[in-house]
Amino acid sequence: MRKIVFVCVLLGMGCETGPSAFRTEKTVKVVGLKDKYNFEVVVTRGNHSYIPINRLEFAYSMHVEILELVDAFQKRNPELIVTSFNVEKSVSEGIIYGLWLHHEEVDDRECCDCEDDKEEDEN
Repeated sequence: MRKIVFVCVLLGMGCETGPSAFRTEKTVKVVGLKDKYNFEVVVTRGNHSYIPINRLEFAYSMHVEILELVDAFQKRNPELIVTSFNVEKSVSEGIIYGLWLHHEEVDDRECCDCEDDKEEDEN
C-alpha cells in the first residue's frame, strides 16, 4: 500500500482506493453525468453522514474540492443544516478516507418571513 501511495504522490496523482463521492472526469464526460458527485455512497445515521472519498492525495491540496463537496451535500439536502465536518485522513500515507458531516434538521420556525415572528415584533 505504501508503494502505491508513494508512486501516486510522486506522479502527483489523486488515486482512488475504494468507493468515492467524487466521480472521475472521464466518467462525467463519457457517461454524460451532470453531477460530478456520487451521493449514492453516502451513509447517514441520525444527525451524522459519512461521505467516502478514498483518494491518495494530501488533504491540504483538496481544500477547495472538500468545501465544494460539503456545499453540494447541503444543496442536495436543503432540509439539513451542516453544523460542522471532519476530514478522516492518514497524514503518514497521504490518503483521505472521507468526510464526517454533522448536521441538524432545518426548523421551519427559524424562517425570518414567518407570520408569528412578525406579530411578536409588532407587539
